[in-house]
Amino acid sequence: MRDYFQTHTACDENKETQIMYQWIKPKVCLEDLEGAVHLPASGVKTSCPPCNLGMYYTNSTCEFCPPNTFSNGNQPCRPCQASTTPDRGLSYKWWNTMPPFLTADCFPNDDTGCATPTGWQLAGDHIHSGTGHADDVYLVLSLTVSGFRSVTQLGTKAEVGRVTFEFELQCTSDCILFFIKDKDMVIKSWTGDTKTTHFSYVFYSDKPTIFRWAFTKTQWDKAFTITGKKKYDFADDMAIIRSIAVTNTKDGGASACKPCPLGSPNDGNSCIPCPAGNYIDTKTSKCKECPSNTVVQESNPYDLKSCEKCGSGTRAKDHQFCYSDCKLTLPNQQTFDFSALQGWHSMRGSNLFTGSGTAFYHSFNLSLCGSPDDYSVICTNNATSGGVLEDDGVNEDGVKAAICRTTVIPSSSTDGGHALTAQSVR
Repeated sequence: MRDYFQTHTACDENKETQIMYQWIKPKVCLEDLEGAVHLPASGVKTSCPPCNLGMYYTNSTCEFCPPNTFSNGNQPCRPCQASTTPDRGLSYKWWNTMPPFLTADCFPNDDTGCATPTGWQLAGDHIHSGTGHADDVYLVLSLTVSGFRSVTQLGTKAEVGRVTFEFELQCTSDCILFFIKDKDMVIKSWTGDTKTTHFSYVFYSDKPTIFRWAFTKTQWDKAFTITGKKKYDFADDMAIIRSIAVTNTKDGGASACKPCPLGSPNDGNSCIPCPAGNYIDTKTSKCKECPSNTVVQESNPYDLKSCEKCGSGTRAKDHQFCYSDCKLTLPNQQTFDFSALQGWHSMRGSNLFTGSGTAFYHSFNLSLCGSPDDYSVICTNNATSGGVLEDDGVNEDGVKAAICRTTVIPSSSTDGGHALTAQSVR
């Protein structure tokens, strides 16, 4: 039976960790006796392993890369290119510190039997269930995943993600390792001494999920003496987990970026957008500029067909919208120049009266052609039911468009002595 175990300190600013040794509690060794076992010297420094995939080293710890960036664990996070999306997930291969979203627990039959409170011990390139525990305890690792990115695939059942892990059982007994999803759904179990094994499980739901690995050293009836005393016959039996990986998670980090799936939103959340006026070539997954005098469909910027030609008499502004430059060329190449119409123009309609005799008229604001940067006009409201007038004269009911109309009640027809505007429409 082993009487002590090895741990590591957190990495320091020099990316070094100290190897530490601790007695398993309750301590049974008497160090003052001749020939007694002593703890190895603690404090020997060694280089820290790299961060896990999708993480980077900062402030003596490993953290997940920011959104839309990636890292292989050795290098700083780098931004994903346009028309790609970070391939996020959870990938745990190095075990100097407990990875995010993972917790360890030791559950005895009563208040005794766990050599350490959490049971599991970090060991650099693996995590194991620890030594010195009583035979009746359950040692549980829990990985909480907040959710998965949605996957759309027509005609077939879409794989949302998969969890893959590598483990080993070093047992002299009939130990059992359970792999459990959520509360009590046992996916698979392994019994007895087991060499290094890879296992992968595919799932089809994007809901939050908890994956658990539960290890027990022997059957319940073998864990106690006939008098009910706990046994420690298999104190050195353990489960070793070398790696855990979960794909397509909402949280976590990315070790690489992949081409945007066809039809994914070009909103910066699931897909890094191309520069304005560019579409995604689905053959090369590269951004390409739309042809002259076309605008790109931002909601579906895939392939050349997403670049739509501006209508007759209009021109494209940076492939983002069409506007009139006040010139019209007919198919017979006859050209008309309406430059005199550019800018903001206003027209007043005839005087009208309500049934109660209140005078009003309609005011029209127009901007038919001209500047591509701001070709809109504004129709303001200052007399709406519950409306709040903003500082710029446009309240929540005002409108901005190329052509708009406002109903005006002259000052001579109002009690306040100033004109009222209302019912603005495009």
